[in-house]
Amino acid sequence: MPKTFPLKIAAADRLYYDGPCHSLVLPCLDGELGVLAGHEPATIALEAGELRFTLDGVVQVVAVGEGYAQVGADGAVVLVGFAEDPESLDEERIRRENEITKERVKLRQSEQEYIRLRADLSRQMAELKVLKHRRKG
Repeated sequence: MPKTFPLKIAAADRLYYDGPCHSLVLPCLDGELGVLAGHEPATIALEAGELRFTLDGVVQVVAVGEGYAQVGADGAVVLVGFAEDPESLDEERIRRENEITKERVKLRQSEQEYIRLRADLSRQMAELKVLKHRRKG
């Protein structure tokens, strides 16, 4: 049986997960990073995407926003803007919102609005990626 390590996933609005895991895959700026027990200490910048963690052979998939992960001998802490279960996502709603957001980006009035719209697009794309993974599984 693989070793477990403590994992905390905290979103801006709640503590999403706090418990053991056997492995963790993080969506990084330059791809994915796998983490196992005893990983070298590291601070990792995360992009919005699909986070996966495994416990007892069951893979949990989570849509996450941008953030950071702190990994060390004592476990991993993931701090992200949002964390959502695939089961809580409505693909049709996300696709509609995504089309509206893309149109609003073209019509943006300010830099602040553009930044907010890009964050919305990032979240929508992460959610759609997780939904795609769910359909395959």
